[in-house]
Amino acid sequence: PRLQSLTEVTWRSKGSTTTSMLSLLSQVPESCGSLQVLSISHWEQIDPGVLAVVAAACPNLEHLHLNADSHNFQKAPIDDGVAALGRHCLKLVDVDLYDRKMDNAASVLAQACKGWPKLRFLCAANTTQGLAWNEADPELILPRSLAAHCPDLREVVLYDDALASWRDVLKEGCPFLQDDEDD
Repeated sequence: PRLQSLTEVTWRSKGSTTTSMLSLLSQVPESCGSLQVLSISHWEQIDPGVLAVVAAACPNLEHLHLNADSHNFQKAPIDDGVAALGRHCLKLVDVDLYDRKMDNAASVLAQACKGWPKLRFLCAANTTQGLAWNEADPELILPRSLAAHCPDLREVVLYDDALASWRDVLKEGCPFLQDDEDD
């Protein structure tokens, strides 16, 4: 069967151990080609290699919610998986990475968003391992890349003061960017 939407499902295997949704999807990539919506539970640890396999199997993905909702929850940085999303999931409109640890969030997201021309929403709050975005991206490589490659962008969520300094750069290429969003 072809999946189109998969959101926060909890599976238990023998011994009552919770099974990772991404791991299960990576084992049946032939079922993922039609997947448009993927939302994993905030409790799931993301293996960057598994995320890369799922990304390669999901070229029609439009909405991706990987938020953890707990600071420092994600153990392994997911940079490789996010890079794969940029290479394979070219229809992404909505990407939520809240509280998912990345080693090089600015450069990886700047590269990934080159493959997301339809992107409208990006949440990259708390992906910078405790650094404010102004510290993590002093050269403004992410907002410059978003402006150059994501003309439909409407909202960026960072939850720090960086968005105010990004606004002029973003407005150059993202005319639909909302002015009233929370920084």
